[in-house]
Amino acid sequence: MPSTILLRSISAVDDKRIVLSNSHFARPHGVATWTKLRVAIRWSMRDSGANLTGTPLFAVGICSGSTNIFGDATADHFVGVRTQVATWTRAAGPPVNYAINPVQAGKMVGTTWTAFSATNWISGSGIVMADATAGNRFCWFIDITKPTSYTIAGYHRNVTTAGDISFATFLAQAEVDAASLTNHTTSNSGTVAVDEGTNGTLDHVNVSWNRTTPEIEISDLAVVRLS
Repeated sequence: MPSTILLRSISAVDDKRIVLSNSHFARPHGVATWTKLRVAIRWSMRDSGANLTGTPLFAVGICSGSTNIFGDATADHFVGVRTQVATWTRAAGPPVNYAINPVQAGKMVGTTWTAFSATNWISGSGIVMADATAGNRFCWFIDITKPTSYTIAGYHRNVTTAGDISFATFLAQAEVDAASLTNHTTSNSGTVAVDEGTNGTLDHVNVSWNRTTPEIEISDLAVVRLS
């Protein structure tokens, strides 16, 4: 199922969003040379009214080309993060939120996922905010640093209290190496061996969600060369 576009109004401000419903996409990120690259998303999720079981799979990162990407039967080459917990536990709040820790970082080549060294990317409090109609948009920043053993670090939401990240704040912090966002914390850091020469140049940004409902809504996506 293809992704769709939705226009919401939050606090009288229009917000055009990509809606993921059992869908995935890849787009060229346009950064030719880099040492440290950040994939930044500002997002939220609709409220299903219950826990999500059966290991829901949401992934964000960079990939090689757009033919076989994360979310297809095989992925030519993907580096980034993916959820792995069997159940996303819903808390009624308010605001409604889902606990999604742990989250893994690593790479996908073909059908083989290789997690990065050390601990999970999120091993403590990882939160998805819902309902998407409310002003509780939050951020994931996935920072990927070369060369051979790629380091994957980042930033994620870890607080369940109400609080929205504005578009202006998102853009300003996405360009700051040491980001500082309310209700967010630094993700764990680890490494994974990556070979772009063998498996393909990581020239696209890739997002995937394998559930029809609830829909995930991405308000903004940015790719920033930090070095």
